[in-house]
Amino acid sequence: MRVRFPSPAPVSNINNYVETLPISCPEYPPPKLILSDSAIAKPVATVTAKKSEAKAMKNAYLKVVTDTLGISEADLLSRIKAGENPAAIAGAKKYALVGAFSRSALRMLIAL
Repeated sequence: MRVRFPSPAPVSNINNYVETLPISCPEYPPPKLILSDSAIAKPVATVTAKKSEAKAMKNAYLKVVTDTLGISEADLLSRIKAGENPAAIAGAKKYALVGAFSRSALRMLIAL
């Protein structure tokens, strides 16, 4: 024997079914957020360190490319902004560029 349950009535306005909570409750005040100077300084120092690390990586990348291809940094950046990729800029020296990147990466790994 199958038992059939009546289907629920369609919900036309969900707001009628949502119980609203008071914005503030005197028995349970919201916790006070206390930030010490060290709690603020540590994330700021971390962000600053990450930015300087990224800048150093970019400069290292540019130095490898410019030294390998024998072009100036300004020329390289202007060609990249024009839409050329490093392989197109390198032309016949692209394998030398790959080797330079490999040696640079290996040096960084050894330094760790």
